[in-house]
Order: sequence, then structure tokens, then C-alpha cells
Amino acid sequence: KKLAGVRPLASEALVDTRSRLPGEMEWLELSHVPVLDGSLSVRHEGRTQTRLTAESGMWNRWRAVFPGAHPALLVDGEPVTAESRETIGAQPESYVVVEVSPGVARTVSVPD
Repeated sequence: KKLAGVRPLASEALVDTRSRLPGEMEWLELSHVPVLDGSLSVRHEGRTQTRLTAESGMWNRWRAVFPGAHPALLVDGEPVTAESRETIGAQPESYVVVEVSPGVARTVSVPD
């Protein structure tokens, strides 16, 4: 789960993802990852696109995080205003919080 950067946050009732793939690794896909009261599948395409599917459970929010300061991220191909923050090491990152439903794949990506 470390490379996939999947982090369940019970206090916020959401799952946070942040790709940690090294440059030489093009993609990573995991299925049946236990989170909160259920499971999910996740696929990272480098550090610029993530697809998540809630497989089971009552949780329904996903925070998709990407490195860099981006005014918008694409959610299922549509631009959505992104929030920005700094990591502990003062590196900028951007994120959106997306509603998810069991069995429905959602994709968030950094615009070209």
C-alpha cells in the first residue's frame, strides 16, 4: 500500500490517495484493498492520474492528491477547482474530494 499511497482517514470518513510511484514505474494497480469498513481498487498512472473504485463499505468520499500546485484537476474528464496545500517538506500539492459509489470507477487526473 505504500507505493499506492492509500490512506483511510476514519476521522474524516474518507480515503486519501497519493501516488508514490518512482519515475521508472509507469503504473500500479491494486484490488481488494481493505479500507475503513470496506475495500477498494486503485490504479495509478504515474503521478498524474488515479482511478478508484469503491468495492464495498459505507465510506463514500475520496480525496485524490497530486504533487504540484494545480488550479484545477480533471474529475472523470471534467475540470474541477482544486484545493492546494503544502506537505511537511513545504512541497505544494493539489487535491479534490470526490463522492464515490460502490462499483463505480472514478478517475482524477492532472490536466496536460
